[in-house]
Amino acid sequence: MKHGIRFWQKKMSRKASHRKALLRSLISQLIIHEKITTTVAKAKFLKHAAEELINKAKLQTPQSDRIAHATLYSHSITLPKLKTTLVERYKNQLGGYIRILRYGFNSPGSDRAPKAIVELVGHAKDTVKLLASEGNRLSAVQKSLQEIEQEKYKKTGVILVDPFTRVAEEFALMRVREDLPGKVMKGLNVLQINHTSLQTSSENKMSMLSRVTVINTVSTTSLMYILIFSLFSFPSTLGNLNNN
Repeated sequence: MKHGIRFWQKKMSRKASHRKALLRSLISQLIIHEKITTTVAKAKFLKHAAEELINKAKLQTPQSDRIAHATLYSHSITLPKLKTTLVERYKNQLGGYIRILRYGFNSPGSDRAPKAIVELVGHAKDTVKLLASEGNRLSAVQKSLQEIEQEKYKKTGVILVDPFTRVAEEFALMRVREDLPGKVMKGLNVLQINHTSLQTSSENKMSMLSRVTVINTVSTTSLMYILIFSLFSFPSTLGNLNNN
C-alpha cells in the first residue's frame, strides 16, 4: 500500500502513454489560451508539471529547451510564448504561476465530477483582476447615479407618527424638481436609465465571478441541510406508514 501519493504522481486511471499525452495536451492548451476549464483532479495533476516547466524555461538553457520541446504540442505557438511572454511575466516570481478555481460540477447526465478553472496568474482575463476592476466600475457607476439623483430630485424631511407606538420618526422624501428645464430633465432621465443598466450588468458580472469560488461551499451546505431534514423527517414517515 502506498501512502502520501501526490496529485502529480497519480495514474489518473490511464496507461503511461495516455497519461503523458493528456498532460502534454493540458499544458499546451493552458499556455495557448492561458485559461482552461477541466476537472479538479486533472487541474491538480496539471499544476505541478506546468509550474515545473515554467521554472525550467526561466533557466534558458539548451536542456530546458529540449524539455519544453518534448513536453509541449503546437511548437510554433507554445514554445515562443513560453520562452518570451511567460518567462518575462514571471521572472521575479519563484512560484505560484497557476491558479485553480473550483467551478461547479459536470452536467447531470455525466459523472458529475467537480470542475475547475485553471488559469495563468496575471494574464489579460485574470479572474481576480476582473473581479477587482468590475468592483471599481460598479462603485464609480453607483457614485454617478447618486449625483444624478441629487440633481434630479429634491430631498425634503417628513415626520411620520406610528399609530400604534405613537413614536414620531423623520423620513426623507425625494420629489422631482419642478424648476429644471425640460431638456435638462430629459437628459437626466436618459443618464439615469443608462447608469441603472450599467449597474445591473456590473452586479451580474460580479455575482458570476464570485460564484466561481463559493459554488462548492454552497452545494455542500445545501447537501448538509437536505441530509439533516431527511434524518428528522424519516421517523415521522415511518410512523405514518405503520399507522396506515
